[in-house]
Amino acid sequence: MHLVWHESRIFLKPLPEFLLSYTIWNENLCKDLRLYGDAASLFLSYMWLVCNKSDFKIACEKALLPPEISWEEWVSLSKAILRNIDYLTFEGINPRYRHGELRLYRLNWIYRLCSLTQSFTNVVRGYAYPYHQYSTFFKRNTAWLVGVIGYVAVVLTAMQVGLSTNQLKDNSTFHAASYSFTIFSILGPLAILGIVITFVFVLVIFNAIYMLVWNKKQYKKRQYAAQDLALQPWIH
Repeated sequence: MHLVWHESRIFLKPLPEFLLSYTIWNENLCKDLRLYGDAASLFLSYMWLVCNKSDFKIACEKALLPPEISWEEWVSLSKAILRNIDYLTFEGINPRYRHGELRLYRLNWIYRLCSLTQSFTNVVRGYAYPYHQYSTFFKRNTAWLVGVIGYVAVVLTAMQVGLSTNQLKDNSTFHAASYSFTIFSILGPLAILGIVITFVFVLVIFNAIYMLVWNKKQYKKRQYAAQDLALQPWIH
């Protein structure tokens, strides 16, 4: 969820303290190209985020950076890291960081489309489920219906005015269109609302089943852990 935004919020992963250790870089990260690329990419994202002293102050206040590091140390460390990172061509950088921040809504849809043949759970919940209450889900997914109803009301009013004019009151085509649109304006919003309610109902059942299955798996894990603990000899 690092550098993923949703509506007015952006999610940032705090910079791990071990990335500030030369020993960790030299003995662990630099010996594995994949680990080095991931670590360097995460560090590079923070060099984009913390470019001046005011950024550094905010990052420290939000506990995104270790509290013991100073601004002067951050500048020196950033210069040393930049000398070993190709931040222009992004060679060796994790492809995920080439796009900067990602939008959670689009990320969810990409994740669902890529999971169509893998897991039904991933298709329903997406990469990160943005709704924690059914009321929030219902409000966000039916707000557009208010605009549709307003547009339908305007069209129906215009049709009433048109039927009162001499040019359209005897026009059979306009009468047929008015009749069809009137039926649609009555049944359309009801059908859409019914689909949304049905989807919410299906979502409630899915979440209930998912919770029961998850609880069952956790119970089995606790049982196995208890058995392993019981088999281990006591150490005095």
